[in-house]
Amino acid sequence: MTNLQNINTSEQSLGEVKYYSTRVVIKGLNEEGNLWYNLCNTCKSKVFIINGIAKYSKCSKDNPEYSLRYLIKLRVEDISAIAIFTVFDNEVEKLIGMPVTNLEKIKASNIEDYNDIIINISDKKMIFSVNVQDKQYENQTFRSITVQSIKEGSDEVIEIEPKRIKLEEL
Repeated sequence: MTNLQNINTSEQSLGEVKYYSTRVVIKGLNEEGNLWYNLCNTCKSKVFIINGIAKYSKCSKDNPEYSLRYLIKLRVEDISAIAIFTVFDNEVEKLIGMPVTNLEKIKASNIEDYNDIIINISDKKMIFSVNVQDKQYENQTFRSITVQSIKEGSDEVIEIEPKRIKLEEL
């Protein structure tokens, strides 16, 4: 396991990808708003809804078929540091416990239930496998930490069978 301080400060070249496993506590979401986006089923790019019409320039189609996908930014911490993890569809579904279409329906029908679901992801101890990449946007370099997989239950104990030594070996 690598602590967040080491992940946040490890040396790497721009664009280089490194992989880590880390044990953290989820402190909450980093931003407000929807926890999902629309993805074009044809070109697999983000779809924008403008005046009730779904559009994306890659497809050059009006009203392409699209589906909802989770995308969240989690605030996490361990004893060494705090970090923001980007988490996509399948891994968010594991955290929340339901498909994105179900959560969207809950938000539309009962905002209190929706808020309870979001609050319930906080304070969970998790083990995350992440990839880390330094990226450049305009003139700024930033570190992107993206979750590859999640394992709940950081309290797991791995027991090792003690080695038995025969008296003759002493």
